[in-house]
Amino acid sequence: MPLGAPLVTLSRRSEIFVLIGECLAVLAVKHLSWIRFDEDPEAWSFYARISTASKRVITLRVTVGERTTEFETYFMPHPEENVAETLEYLLRCGVKTYPYHFVIGVEDAVYLRSAIDTSLIDEVVLDLYLGAAVHYSESYFPVAMSIGFPSRYRYSPNQ
Repeated sequence: MPLGAPLVTLSRRSEIFVLIGECLAVLAVKHLSWIRFDEDPEAWSFYARISTASKRVITLRVTVGERTTEFETYFMPHPEENVAETLEYLLRCGVKTYPYHFVIGVEDAVYLRSAIDTSLIDEVVLDLYLGAAVHYSESYFPVAMSIGFPSRYRYSPNQ
């Protein structure tokens, strides 16, 4: 969580939740072939499913909190082989993945995660965070999978 993120009022949090839904709806119409989304108002979350070339689909969870809005997408399963090399690769890539970072989550799987002050959310920020999640997934997934699953996944730069 960003340090010192201000607490937003319930009404402002609701406005931001609606704004995110509206932005995702516009993107879903604009890019019909690559995005759809679901919302879970009780959890203050959206699940944006975005088609990509290397992963077919990434699901980005956007959760609007009282202080921060969190972005998270499943990146890859825990490596079966070359664990240290795979994690080293991701750590080294992590210096180039602003505003995201790689984390180990449920079942030791690797995720891309980010957070921003909820009060800063607008259309431009949302576009930046969605685009960054897709870009980093596309950029680092093929190599990470080829290191962590060499007997099952072959990376070809022309994929």
